[in-house]
Amino acid sequence: RPHDIQLVELTTLNTDLSEYLPCVRPDGKVVYFTRRSPRGDEDLYFSERDATHWTEPAPLIGINTPLNEGAPAISPDGKTLVFTSCDRQNGVGGCDLYRSTIRAGEWSVPVNMGSPVNSPAYESHPCFAENGKVLFFASNRKGGYGGTDLWMARLQPNGAWGKPENLGNRINTSGNEV
Repeated sequence: RPHDIQLVELTTLNTDLSEYLPCVRPDGKVVYFTRRSPRGDEDLYFSERDATHWTEPAPLIGINTPLNEGAPAISPDGKTLVFTSCDRQNGVGGCDLYRSTIRAGEWSVPVNMGSPVNSPAYESHPCFAENGKVLFFASNRKGGYGGTDLWMARLQPNGAWGKPENLGNRINTSGNEV
């Protein structure tokens, strides 16, 4: 069924560089996104919305490095950011999921989410479920249906993330799901 949708270009957020993979905080007041730098690496940026406009995007200080940071996901309470970073010294695989929390307006030093969420394979493109207790992500780890599959990990009562589960062959194929 068609919907009457009005598309509005967010000129404040767009530059001559590539901006992609936006994630809006649930209250709609902050957007996080990936921007490719002139050097070719990826960094995370954010912009805040007041009553009438979005602010000039700013890099996430303390999170961005000379390596790639991208594909942000913000928790439903807006306090936890999970993102992808590749080739870090403390990596489990080539690209892993990292977590940072915000306190008093500052993001903590990112922490590799470790095993069992990360594996020697590729993990990327995180997304929180509405309740914040399930984290969906893409991975080409063993146990999938081929290529990159969609997986989920559940938050355990002790605060750790449980062993990832493949979303199954109704969603995943022999191709790449991201």
